[in-house]
Amino acid sequence: MLLERLTAVAAPDVADAGARRRLRAFAEPQATEAPPPAARDAAALERALTQANHALAEKGRELSFEFDRELGRVIAKLVDTTTREVIRQVPSEELLAIARALAAGEDAGVLLRGRG
Repeated sequence: MLLERLTAVAAPDVADAGARRRLRAFAEPQATEAPPPAARDAAALERALTQANHALAEKGRELSFEFDRELGRVIAKLVDTTTREVIRQVPSEELLAIARALAAGEDAGVLLRGRG
């Protein structure tokens, strides 16, 4: 499921089979001894991120992850490496603004009015 999301969001224009194969590679299990689940998850995430960034670098893009401490959420961004423009962000800035307003206990009307 992560592969489909990554391919659809991060590299919809990846046309060559080599780049698609590299994106798919991180989803395939690696034959190793069984480390603890937390270490295995962290290692798999690190491998996936490295491989995805390598494939995206060929297209002039990179994946960036930030942690929003206020909301306790990870924010993923697809960034153009030459212009540093954010191409896509999940969750969007609008959704983050709504979550912050709700977390702050503001009236629900702020979602419709916007912030002054």
